[in-house]
Amino acid sequence: MNITNCTFAGHTGNGEALMINGNVTISNCISYNNRSKEIAINPMDGTGIPTTLTLENNLIRNGYSDIWPWIGCTINYSETNITGNPLFLGGDDTHDPLYYSLSAASPCINFGTPDTEGLGLLPYDLAGNWRIWDGCIDMGCYEYGSEPWVGNNDSVLPVPSEALSVYPNPLSQLATILVDTWTALQEAAA
Repeated sequence: MNITNCTFAGHTGNGEALMINGNVTISNCISYNNRSKEIAINPMDGTGIPTTLTLENNLIRNGYSDIWPWIGCTINYSETNITGNPLFLGGDDTHDPLYYSLSAASPCINFGTPDTEGLGLLPYDLAGNWRIWDGCIDMGCYEYGSEPWVGNNDSVLPVPSEALSVYPNPLSQLATILVDTWTALQEAAA
């Protein structure tokens, strides 16, 4: 599984913000929560499923120490990961998705994967703005300073190529994420 350009922040439930197992690559993401650990490896004892976690070009609140490993797992933690505060734009309403946009002082701006070829990214971010701006990609789900992806003649944003469903809602210690992939945008671009 590849997790790319996601923002995991504001988690107020119990446990870690993200629990993984299997072969997982996380890149260009922000993980900044008030939890004991940001990422935990689910041991899946007795299943024979080994876990390899690869982390590249992420902001993880306290770095490697915010990962809870498990016996026999492999963690590939790149030197391109950074630690600290992502310096979100903020505001008063934490339920407003743009609350988690990057401020001008954010260390996540232009610090994503330098080569975006083969990442399978949509051309726009979560707010409908250009995903790659200033020739670079930002960490997280919003691109700082970017302009709308739709042109002046477009009346609406394009249909997203992926839809996520997370349950239960509100989240408990365990959540299921369903991904429904729509490929017409990629087919049209080909």
